[in-house]
Amino acid sequence: MDCRLLRSATTSFDNFLRIIEAEISRNSWVRRLIGNIDYFEVGGVIKFKFRRPDVLLEIFENLGDTVVVFDEAQELRNLKFRFDGFLAYALDHLSIRIVVSGSEVGLLHKFLRVEDPEAPLYGRPHKTIELKPLTKEAASNFLRRGFEQEGVDVGDELIDEALRNFNGVIGWLTYFGYSYVRGLKSMDSIIDAAINMVLAEVKHFLEIGYVSSPQKVNFI
Repeated sequence: MDCRLLRSATTSFDNFLRIIEAEISRNSWVRRLIGNIDYFEVGGVIKFKFRRPDVLLEIFENLGDTVVVFDEAQELRNLKFRFDGFLAYALDHLSIRIVVSGSEVGLLHKFLRVEDPEAPLYGRPHKTIELKPLTKEAASNFLRRGFEQEGVDVGDELIDEALRNFNGVIGWLTYFGYSYVRGLKSMDSIIDAAINMVLAEVKHFLEIGYVSSPQKVNFI
């Protein structure tokens, strides 16, 4: 589930449930698993009749041994619903496995508070995976394999230029490859678009009043 759709000052539980409904509607196998929960369909999109947190619990109980991923999960911090409390309950009582990921690492840790003795997730077993910049060789292989999978033939010069500009940061390498494959062939244009994305993120940081310790910025 892409939680960027919840990016706002405050988010209702109903908005959160809409994201879940949209994801379930895209996957027929998930529909079969939630068959005993009361819902109706509007234009092919599932809508649960009851808009309560206990419906969320029923959904995840029915998923069984499934991996559930919340991408950009730091946006859930504005929910008018204790999502960290729900995660703690799910880890203790349900069979699902949960992955939370986010590009704003400081906000994600601040939201989950896994090291805070007073937080719901404190003491729950978890594993943290940090994506560090790739080595030059690994970054080169990453780009080449991606272009091969897309059936796009590129030369060494383009790969070397991408490595000089994006410094092995896998997110930016992915963004470069995605942009190039979809027709944005100018490196300057790709970099300009990436800079605009960074500026938008900085604006978002300022809007929510989040301040972190100074860190080296090394993505372009």
